[in-house]
Amino acid sequence: MSEAKKQILLVDDEEYVRKAICRALRKLGVEFIQAESGEKALILLQKQQFDLLITDHKMPGMTGLELISKVKETYPALPVILISGNLQAREAPSGILFTPKPWQDDVLENFVRQSLGKNA
Repeated sequence: MSEAKKQILLVDDEEYVRKAICRALRKLGVEFIQAESGEKALILLQKQQFDLLITDHKMPGMTGLELISKVKETYPALPVILISGNLQAREAPSGILFTPKPWQDDVLENFVRQSLGKNA
């Protein structure tokens, strides 16, 4: 029997960014569920289990930091990668992997491998 694909919740208000991340990580054989806002991400998290959350910071409504705070209250073990063109690494919450926009594909891929390895 084959192992189920890892489920990644990908949150960014810009569709082209979500598509670029999916393209960059395609070879990892993971499944992406996409949300265009923190609010929609929280709804998805109530409906299914994810292995990793990748989120942008600057989005209309709820920011990525606000989303991470809410997610960690309910799902403290869920690994998170924060991608932002507006924050510095020192502004990311403790225990959260951070990469600036524009990201480097190999760095993002290593972060995903590291995060999923913990959760495998």
